[in-house]
Amino acid sequence: MEAPLLMDATIAPNRALSPRGLVVLLGVLGALNAAMAVVFVIMGAGLILPFLGLDMAAVTIAFLVSNRRTRERERVRVSVDEIRVTRRDRSGEHLVWSSPTIFTRVVFLDDDLGAGEVRLRISDRETLVAGALSRPERLAFVAALETAIRQARRGSAA
Repeated sequence: MEAPLLMDATIAPNRALSPRGLVVLLGVLGALNAAMAVVFVIMGAGLILPFLGLDMAAVTIAFLVSNRRTRERERVRVSVDEIRVTRRDRSGEHLVWSSPTIFTRVVFLDDDLGAGEVRLRISDRETLVAGALSRPERLAFVAALETAIRQARRGSAA
């Protein structure tokens, strides 16, 4: 029987555009490119067409690659017995970390850019978690994770 969860957090990258929003945005950009193409062709600059086509292709590819990551998830579960981190990507869900809760430390490393990194550490092993969160969200995540670990330690001592 599994121990009850003290924390179950699912972290997903933030994407502001829905699929419908992406279609609308690309439609508006396509219309603007078409209008510019007409103006430049009338002015005699027909060579602008391939560049406007490349522009549209590059923007479309960039958004499609970005939106492909919307299905990615990271799940951090803390119980009295263990901390488990799983990640889901295009190929499925994978366990990337499992460690006894009472021996696992949470480390927040500040970097030069001020974003910071959250790591789980035990002995000589460590893993990066919560990479998709902003700095304030990471700080809140660290506080919640440390609280869950403290609760687990109190629960295991009882």
